[in-house]
Amino acid sequence: ASDGARELSIGKRKNSSSILKIAAPTAHGGMNTTSRQGVGKPCWKTGCITRPLWGSLAVSPIVCSSGGSLKKRFITALRQFGCASVMRSQTIPMKQVHRTLVWFRGKDLRVSDHEPLIQALEDGEVIPLFVFDPYFFHPLRARKLPHRMQFLLESISALSDSLSSLGSRLICVSGSSTAVIPDVAERWGVTQVFAHRWTEPFGRVRDAKVADALSVPLKLYEGETLHPPGTLRTGKGSPYSVFTPFSRALRSQARISAALPPPQSIPPVPKVALTDNENIPELKALGIDRNSSLQNGGEAAGQHRLKLFLEKHAAGYSSGRDQLGASATSRLSADIKFGTLSV
Repeated sequence: ASDGARELSIGKRKNSSSILKIAAPTAHGGMNTTSRQGVGKPCWKTGCITRPLWGSLAVSPIVCSSGGSLKKRFITALRQFGCASVMRSQTIPMKQVHRTLVWFRGKDLRVSDHEPLIQALEDGEVIPLFVFDPYFFHPLRARKLPHRMQFLLESISALSDSLSSLGSRLICVSGSSTAVIPDVAERWGVTQVFAHRWTEPFGRVRDAKVADALSVPLKLYEGETLHPPGTLRTGKGSPYSVFTPFSRALRSQARISAALPPPQSIPPVPKVALTDNENIPELKALGIDRNSSLQNGGEAAGQHRLKLFLEKHAAGYSSGRDQLGASATSRLSADIKFGTLSV
């Protein structure tokens, strides 16, 4: 029923006669009326009337969602009060409002051209989440890859700042992803989980475990690569083993869509998720000293590097890329790896 719907309630008076009450909103010129049934006749069951938002009860069409003899008596009662017409009930499709968990996973650390985030916003509430899985972030593991960890943590912090500037925030939780995602999805009342697909075997196995443990859908979006892996095949149906034929096939078959703009705003995170939020780990806590010689992580830094490359170095890339001492390459490898820039 729409906002114009009012419940048709049935009550019994002391004389056992059934009373039909039609409650119409006075804001639309409606009125409260009653119609008696004779004693001994079958009691009316609860039904529903639906009226549009325009006009008054006396001139607006009314929808009866009940059927059979109840509907006939309902129509007779309405005509006593000058109703213009009575229509059959119609099912009006209503879009479900979701609470979507957007799972950022270390390869999509941006808000621009992020399809899971954009789709989640169209569906309703959004909870951005990053899980600090000990598989990557345990100090013993992190210290083995200090440069990578520095860039990654700076990029996560930059993502957190971007989401905050849009009205949301990045919820950070530590633990194994295969346990954390199903747990928080249930406790936070999540109705669906969105993320970008990972291509590595490790990522595919992890996602399969998460999907099996979830009681809500896990939807994975393409975006890590220009074209879905495994979809390009030779004329014999086998994978390409030589790069040049592969690149030609990619150029002819890939359909690269325009980049999605960043959202203008994001609704606040539901309060139920805020209590689990943790701080982003610091390098010192992982036993890593910051290296000031490394390039900065984050979406804004990546976009600056891309702009600089296009303006100064792209034209001479084919000849300068092999000159290790020259500043002729894009320096975008880390940005593509961690998704501070989309492909």
